[in-house]
Amino acid sequence: MKNLKEIGVTFHLLPVKSPDKERVSTLIKKAIGYERSNKEFAELIGISEATLSRILTCKYNKHLEESVLKKIIDNQANPTNVYENVSLSELYEACGYMFVSSRKTNNEQTRLSDFRNQRERMGKIIKSALFERGIDLKETDLDYVSGTIDTVIGTPKRCDFATTINIEGDQYVGVFMNIPQKMDDFKSIGNNDPAEVICMLLNELSSVFLTDAWYPELYEKFRIHFCFVDRNLFEAFYEHIKQYPLNGRFSALLLDDIRLNIIEEKSFESLEDADNVSIFDRQPFRSVSNTKDMSQDIPGGSFLLP
Repeated sequence: MKNLKEIGVTFHLLPVKSPDKERVSTLIKKAIGYERSNKEFAELIGISEATLSRILTCKYNKHLEESVLKKIIDNQANPTNVYENVSLSELYEACGYMFVSSRKTNNEQTRLSDFRNQRERMGKIIKSALFERGIDLKETDLDYVSGTIDTVIGTPKRCDFATTINIEGDQYVGVFMNIPQKMDDFKSIGNNDPAEVICMLLNELSSVFLTDAWYPELYEKFRIHFCFVDRNLFEAFYEHIKQYPLNGRFSALLLDDIRLNIIEEKSFESLEDADNVSIFDRQPFRSVSNTKDMSQDIPGGSFLLP
């Protein structure tokens, strides 16, 4: 009989819900016991006393790290007492973690590979367009290395590319988030409605829009571009987002992955910047072939793939 690994099934411990902070506090207090101080226990599990205090008083926001949870169990006061000990599984559950199984077929693995290639292609289209409009990219920008931006929920959000842009003295960081899927990718799994697909995307991007609403100063020096290769998704995304007030500078970009250029940009109204001028409002004035690597031909689940 084949084991799960042999048939492509793996299990991942993932934070799937918000922690029950009061229960977490109760379980950790039980693990500490009556004869040790918080300081002693904090040193044993590798965190500061202040951090432990925030956990015990339910004043923390992030999911606790798996490594810390294991140390709590390994260093608990009464590991052999069935009435006083804490199990790792109940601590995981209280902290909002769950083991989730996944099985990728060959077709799914191929689709993920195609999406990653498409993201890289989109990145090169954007970098070419920036260079053509006078933005001199660093040599490191020419490689495909994704990054992140901070959010108010404590978990950074992945972005595909970011670079400093200066338009007549207005300097900001252009942040690009690529959405490589097309509607046909969702039709194959029975979803034909762009609005439903956009809801899925917005769920993944919710931390970005919450940050703009609650702490707009975090994105004060950013202009965030959401980049599409499917016109239906591009239009549906724009129509949905434009009805909401945004503090920072955001736009939707439509790329042509055949002709390898930017077709259109739609900027969202910004409460902080009435003009919301973009580098892509400029016409190209120099050839992409003048810079290293850009002269070469551009090669060919969730939206924001890891």
